[in-house]
Amino acid sequence: MVSIKEFNDDLSDIIDEDDKNEDYLFDRNKIINHKFNQSRSSSSSSSSDKYNVNKQEWVNDLLALSSLLSHHINSSDFISSESRLIHSKFQRLFHFLITDVYNEPTTHALGDHISNLAEVDDALINLNRNATLKFRNYKQFREQRLASSNERQDTSFTSEHIYNRWTKMRQTISSAIIRRDPLFRSKSSLRYFVHWLLHSSFFKWFISIIICLDVVSVAITSEYNSLDDSKSLVYNIAVFINRSILFIYLFEIIFKWIENFTNFWYSSANILEFILTIISLSNLISEIYIDTKNNTSLEINKKFHNNNQKETDTLQRIRFSQNVSFIAKPKCPIKVFKSSKYIIGDKLLLHENFHDRVKPLENVAKDCRVHLYIKGSYYQLKDPAQQVLVSEADIVIGHGFQFEFRDEKNALLCNKICLSKNPMDIPEVKCFLQGAINRGLTWSRLNADVLSDGTYASNMGGYQALKTDIQTRCQNEKLKRQLLRVLRKMHEEEKKK
Repeated sequence: MVSIKEFNDDLSDIIDEDDKNEDYLFDRNKIINHKFNQSRSSSSSSSSDKYNVNKQEWVNDLLALSSLLSHHINSSDFISSESRLIHSKFQRLFHFLITDVYNEPTTHALGDHISNLAEVDDALINLNRNATLKFRNYKQFREQRLASSNERQDTSFTSEHIYNRWTKMRQTISSAIIRRDPLFRSKSSLRYFVHWLLHSSFFKWFISIIICLDVVSVAITSEYNSLDDSKSLVYNIAVFINRSILFIYLFEIIFKWIENFTNFWYSSANILEFILTIISLSNLISEIYIDTKNNTSLEINKKFHNNNQKETDTLQRIRFSQNVSFIAKPKCPIKVFKSSKYIIGDKLLLHENFHDRVKPLENVAKDCRVHLYIKGSYYQLKDPAQQVLVSEADIVIGHGFQFEFRDEKNALLCNKICLSKNPMDIPEVKCFLQGAINRGLTWSRLNADVLSDGTYASNMGGYQALKTDIQTRCQNEKLKRQLLRVLRKMHEEEKKK
């Protein structure tokens, strides 16, 4: 049976046990004279040295390859099935090298369908069953040539090209976000730090401990509010703790405003915290006010203070119980987006903070007379810490989704291929994409079928921790489409085509 081996890059020092038999080898000079002299003589004297060196290297590779082929046999001899297979492969190989490297036109067919073997007889060989064939991996060489000559063919990109393109895309997305958001321009480092701090487990436990201390201090100040000398020390310590904690609450609210002022008001817990802090501040102001007033208004102010104190105690208990339940079972932030008739398709699973960014898209789709068809959204990873593709980075944290466009009759208007080429040629698609970008969403032709808020691009340093946290909290949630793999579905559709 024909054996196939790989040989080293040093083509001139190859040794084979059968090389001693001169009848077993190809005649190198014959190949040089018959096949390559014409193309070498056609090169102009003004060609660069680099081109000549590369050209000579290709010739040397072919010569070394031919020197390792088995002996030539007559066409009438028996050729085994294995030899026919290798013979067919090398017909394609030599045809490619002769045609593409030296740009020589040819009229004969490829592979098993070559009609005139005399034209390529010196570059082809029929192998017998005991022959040994050694060759280089010319598939990689071919892909590199195509990548350098035609960068538009994504299948021929090397890993370096892909990395460079994704780097440019991330820089473009980040620049777009910075241009749209003035807060990123002036206080980007502060916002990143605040986001990391608020979502860290340390801060959550710290706030929970503060809440427990606050509940104890409120209980003490409510129970022991006399000026008895035996109780004044405990009372004063409790008051000091209560007032110190009040400022911690105030700074927590300010931090949440810095992170996202609009999303702050979409959370009932944040609203409860805000009301509690305002009442506590009014309580503190009333105490200071009582100390500065005379005795005639003292009773009225005390009644106001006591009423506020009761409300504060009630809200403190509610907040305490809420945080205990939050610590016991972290809440999954992924929710089903309730869409209208203009957002159709798969269930849209998004982060709760991303819902208000997607809601305006319904009006955009209505104005542009298109339907936004959802092709995929958040899905659960087997391992919350596993790496994902850049195209899925925002999807697995609920800050992005895959889509395509349908017209008003639900007929396909523009799919992924269309979006990656010339989507702006379709007025409805152009209208929607511009409307989405104007409302702060991110879209790029390099990731053409995904709309997101650019969370990954704007916070690549803290992305892994954020993804792990969200995926962990939602690990046991029964989400209807949590097992959906976006790429798998896309590949299946491409195979059908």
